[in-house]
Amino acid sequence: MKTYNLNEINLTSEYCYFLSPFGLGDTYILCALKQALEQKYNIKIYFLIKKSHEIIMKMFGIDDYKIVSFSLDECKKIANQHQLPQAGELFVAHMKFYKKGKKLIKKFKKLAYAFLDMYFDFFELKKDIQLVKPQWYPQVTEDLQKKLPASIKDIVLLLPEANSLKNFDVKFWLNIVEKENAEKHVVIQNVLQHENEIPNILNIDLSVEELLALCLNCAKVYSIRSGICDLFSLKISDAVVYYPTVQDLYNYSLKTLGKVSVQEEIVDSNYIRGHKKIFSFLLFFCIPFIKIKISKNETKVCFCNIPILSIKK
Repeated sequence: MKTYNLNEINLTSEYCYFLSPFGLGDTYILCALKQALEQKYNIKIYFLIKKSHEIIMKMFGIDDYKIVSFSLDECKKIANQHQLPQAGELFVAHMKFYKKGKKLIKKFKKLAYAFLDMYFDFFELKKDIQLVKPQWYPQVTEDLQKKLPASIKDIVLLLPEANSLKNFDVKFWLNIVEKENAEKHVVIQNVLQHENEIPNILNIDLSVEELLALCLNCAKVYSIRSGICDLFSLKISDAVVYYPTVQDLYNYSLKTLGKVSVQEEIVDSNYIRGHKKIFSFLLFFCIPFIKIKISKNETKVCFCNIPILSIKK
């Protein structure tokens, strides 16, 4: 599909043109809220997205979209002109560009405030609405299998990279590698930035569609919470998703998206990159040794890997 500049978009009164300027998770949520937003604002949404987000349109069966190239300066200019979605106009569909939204982001950074709730509050939607679920997921292709060093059922995938959270130190991931090597699995990784690579582990360059197909079909996925987790959250079973802090779990837990199928969500502050553990006894001695593990049937609080609290669901 062709990539357009924003000034090439032919605006018509039939649509409001939603520009999604940031991550996969943002575009995923906008698609899940599409019906509710159209009803709320009496509009029909036409998405303007990054090339890498096209798979999300496929997942939700959305045909009304174009791939666009844009700058943040363009986003600011559009947001200054239109504060609310309206037919026939461009709308930057992220709270960062609006006064009201900046207040919500400030609250988000300081409190236990779910990322999805921030979208509800920004668009003034009722929080009891049902999110629309994806209709389609990608399958493993011959081209994808040829890129892999082993059968996909023997692959363990590491996703150690996040844009919105602090990344873990490499030692964190090497502990997982050691464990999975002992199980005779073939461990690979998918990383975009060189500084986030795990040494001596094959880094495979994949499209988002190929990456999602791999996640859904390999032996297991270990991932720091990132946008790809939103895409696989309702479909995957053999995945463990990690959060650097308890507040990150409150803010970004996949549980807010519905009945997720991930194996566990775990808070582990032991290996946050650049984390200094000597400042105060409570914050930098106790907390780094606390883990919260959320599985389908149980929530555990562990200290030094010893369970100290268990809550059955």
